[in-house]
Amino acid sequence: MTSMASGRFAPFSHAGPPRSLAKTSSFPRCYGTQFTSTRFVETLHRLGIAHRRTAYNHPEGNSYIERFHRSLKEEEVWTAEYRSLEEARASIAHWIEEYNHDRPHRGVQNRTPHEAFLSFAVDLKNQALTV
Repeated sequence: MTSMASGRFAPFSHAGPPRSLAKTSSFPRCYGTQFTSTRFVETLHRLGIAHRRTAYNHPEGNSYIERFHRSLKEEEVWTAEYRSLEEARASIAHWIEEYNHDRPHRGVQNRTPHEAFLSFAVDLKNQALTV
């Protein structure tokens, strides 16, 4: 996994969950088995975060991450023939870097996800200053 400080996707790196997740009271997820391990559930509990599951067979509830995974698979994973785990990790990390920093997305007004995040952080800071 890559660090959150670099702006890359890293669900739970050594730095812990993103601040925005740590400040919420729930963690949205679908009904897959990915997030049912004892360690994961205990970590959420320790951080005071409750599971909030999306509706079963209702992908719209998780549309952004579902689209991210689809793009990752179609554009990177399914088209590559990795020779090692290290090569796969490096290639996927490069794709994620481009996805987040170089590629505008319609869902965030034709900005990159990184630009949208920075804009959100500024807006949040400004709102906090006016309270």
